[in-house]
Amino acid sequence: MELLEMRLTEFEKIKKTRGLSSEQRDQFNKTADFVCRNLADYFELEPEDLKKKTKKREILFPRQIAHYQLAEENKKIFKKEYWSLIARLFGMKVSTVIHSYSMIDGWKNLPTPEGREIREVLGLFKNHWISYRK
Repeated sequence: MELLEMRLTEFEKIKKTRGLSSEQRDQFNKTADFVCRNLADYFELEPEDLKKKTKKREILFPRQIAHYQLAEENKKIFKKEYWSLIARLFGMKVSTVIHSYSMIDGWKNLPTPEGREIREVLGLFKNHWISYRK
């Protein structure tokens, strides 16, 4: 009985440290909204399209870029929690988000049409973040 109580106490401590403040949630949601809106505009989609569970390239590719950009913007703030935040936002598994991140990270430096497009989109985000954060 003591072991069970001890583990439950440890679980409660972990649960509390993983909890996000309302400011952190608001910041993540604001960043996610900004990323999704701008990617949707760039690829001529609706922001809701990025959250659809489809494997059509015209939606999958922008969604993977969204996963990558959100991870890059939030990993310093949320430590390891950013994977699960992004997964919840898109209604996907954490492993899917990590796979998307890995794919975009690998493709972004390739001399292919996809690589050029990724660099172009990420470059636009760098310029937009300056005005977004002011």
